[in-house]
Amino acid sequence: MLGKTLTPYEKGRRLERDIALQMRRKGFKAYRDKKSGAGEVYKADIACPGFAWSIEAKSQKTIKYMEWWHQAVTACSSYRRPMLVIEADSGEQLVTVTLNDFLDLMKQLEEDSQALTELRTRP
Repeated sequence: MLGKTLTPYEKGRRLERDIALQMRRKGFKAYRDKKSGAGEVYKADIACPGFAWSIEAKSQKTIKYMEWWHQAVTACSSYRRPMLVIEADSGEQLVTVTLNDFLDLMKQLEEDSQALTELRTRP
């Protein structure tokens, strides 16, 4: 098996399993959806109950960024936000979300940080 070239399908499945594992290590109840892309309503690659994001994962040599982003948006259910995870040949994993979603996330982090600071300084 050493030196075997993986097909795009195999690379994608491996990435999906890796993302789910990383999420579980952070405390999320995530798993690779075995019906990835095949469902009628929920078509994302990673299932994670209660998670606000619908994850589309791609690991291919040729980057088809806008095609993949469109797929992430299309697969996203109405109550989740689209997220695209791309794994480069280097193994680095990059995440794409909309600017509005990113700013909402940063605003929430800032508000949470301020609330914690206030709680810590109360007598």
